[in-house]
Amino acid sequence: MKGRIPWNKGKHISDEQRRQHSEFMKGRTPWNKGKTGIYSEESKRKMSEAHNGKHLSEEHINKLKEAWKRRKACINGRERY
Repeated sequence: MKGRIPWNKGKHISDEQRRQHSEFMKGRTPWNKGKTGIYSEESKRKMSEAHNGKHLSEEHINKLKEAWKRRKACINGRERY
């Protein structure tokens, strides 16, 4: 949705609307419940090959390294970001 502002951006729903929606959704089965094995072995092989051998720029690699360092530090409890 590049360049468009959603119609409901910044709007808040009332407690009554939230309750009604909650009641409406209760008892419904999620669309993805029980979905397993949706990709065949051939499809998985093709997806793997499509991503195999992709090269990342130095800038992107450095950003990934920094993000991992922050995440690892947070997991160890030394730093909160």
